[in-house]
Amino acid sequence: MSLFNELKRRNVFRVGLAYVVSAWIIAQVASLVLDSIKAPDWVMQAILLVLGLGFIIALVISWAYELTPVGLKKDSDVSRDASVANHTAKKLDYITLAGVLLVVALFIYQQSNTPTTNLIPQEQLTTLTEGKIKQTNTSSETGPLDSVSYNSIAVLPFADLSPQNNQAYFSDGIAEEILNVLVKVKTLKVASRTSSFGFKGQESLGIPKIAEKLKVRHILEGSVRKSGETVRVTAQLIDADTDQHLWSETYDRELTTENLFAIQDEVAKAIVKQLGITLNADQQPNHENHYLPNVDSYELFLKARALYRSRIELDAADADLIQLLVQDPGYAPAWELRAAITSLLKDYGFSQATDEVLLAQVEEYAAKALAINPNSALAIASKANMMQNISWDTKQYQNQHQIIVDLKKATELEPNLPSPMNWLGMVYADRGNIDLATETLRICQQKHPFFAPCVENLFDVLVSAGQVDQAWDVFNQASEQGITTGYWVNYLLLAEKKERIAFLLILSGRDLFLGYRNVGQIYDAFQNLDDDHSELLKNIMAFAHNKKSFNWTYIASLLIPLGAHELTPFGPVMWGPDHKKYRQSLEFKHHMKSTGIFEYWQQHGFPPQCKPIGDDDFKCE
Repeated sequence: MSLFNELKRRNVFRVGLAYVVSAWIIAQVASLVLDSIKAPDWVMQAILLVLGLGFIIALVISWAYELTPVGLKKDSDVSRDASVANHTAKKLDYITLAGVLLVVALFIYQQSNTPTTNLIPQEQLTTLTEGKIKQTNTSSETGPLDSVSYNSIAVLPFADLSPQNNQAYFSDGIAEEILNVLVKVKTLKVASRTSSFGFKGQESLGIPKIAEKLKVRHILEGSVRKSGETVRVTAQLIDADTDQHLWSETYDRELTTENLFAIQDEVAKAIVKQLGITLNADQQPNHENHYLPNVDSYELFLKARALYRSRIELDAADADLIQLLVQDPGYAPAWELRAAITSLLKDYGFSQATDEVLLAQVEEYAAKALAINPNSALAIASKANMMQNISWDTKQYQNQHQIIVDLKKATELEPNLPSPMNWLGMVYADRGNIDLATETLRICQQKHPFFAPCVENLFDVLVSAGQVDQAWDVFNQASEQGITTGYWVNYLLLAEKKERIAFLLILSGRDLFLGYRNVGQIYDAFQNLDDDHSELLKNIMAFAHNKKSFNWTYIASLLIPLGAHELTPFGPVMWGPDHKKYRQSLEFKHHMKSTGIFEYWQQHGFPPQCKPIGDDDFKCE
């Protein structure tokens, strides 16, 4: 008798098939349960190992034993006349059939809960890819997205489905990289990162509402599950007008940077294909010729970038970059990010180093980034920002014209980067070019409505320009959206709008005037800034110097209008009516001359509030 016939007689094939079907069902159910309770990865791995070993054991038992009415017996002990193998075969067939039906039911359930490719009928997809908006009802009323360009999209932050739920920086980073690839498609309007990521945690609003707020037609959402040496990225494109999925895909890959960037490119290509966009050769998403760090370095970069974006734990972000650059010194984005972070360390209280030391570091890191990528906008802007900081804080001369040239170049190289645009607006404000500052910061706010620095600086320059009502609108909207906090406000704005309680509450902060018994007098002084407030200022200074922690950086714009002209002003508020006496002081004149701003005025024109006196002096109102 042949081996094949013997395997068939002993039901080995049937047992194997029944076991595979049953094991698949067990594995799927286990996966759903373990995901819902966020069990460690090793639990699922152990289950799969046991099922694999069980398959071998089942085949061995089916070969060596026969299931009889009185239990298992060795096949050699059962006579052919007494064998019930045929009866057992029928039972196994029924078990396998039932298992297959259950597999089909599970598959249908999963598909109904996971978007699949081309859920829209093909004829509707054809209409959509031609750029036409297909109405979903016969009503003549127009919907909120009818006036929105069809070739527009926002990328929402991807959900973190990792077992420990601690990889948000990684999932956000993947989504941001996809956004960065899409931004390069000239015929596609892409909502800025700060705008789309501002809806993180607000998924309950629904896709149509989010798209309406972002003024886009399509939304890309997804999830990332990083587990051990593997990664699963799921992405799905949604037409917000119909709230239906146009495309979705799941990518299961080995966790390498090559695979991660390949996934990003594939997602971008699939999106533009679905939208019917034809790309030129130079627009094709492609990371193949780019330098790719190892996966550990890339994770450190994403973590550091997330901290930089939030302006928190900048010292920890810098430490991550130090570790990264030891093992991957050729990764230009890490050098430019370190330059940007270093330029902010002192302003955000994460470094006690001198401005000279920090400037030397920023120049070093920026130079290394530019040596690898001469068009690194963030490196160029970070160096210019640090030059501005050292000039402003220490009243040291810098080439003011070069600072502006470099920041303008950075905004031209990367128009969607918010920091260079914000820094350029601040530099214009520092020089008294309030109209240019307002225009630049308004563009920044329009492109990045959830980027707090641009929004806060915008309402500051609006106050300086005398546009108090417009500034109040920007401030109120930012407060309602959770963009700005009481840690930074415009005191003159609150005083002008008679917001006494808000003014007093903010001043009563722990590192401000908590414990000072005459806080109300400060508000009253801002109602009459032309009066002499020297006695009040004397009392404030005594209180501040006796307090262990006092935030001089954020309080200067409050005390300078009261007469503390020796403090360093904050440029965007320096041109308002509350700083009029300061602009007429010797301290202000020294500041403008020592930093090189007076020289800049002589070469490029004076601001409206100032005029030259002879060849070596000026006067401001």
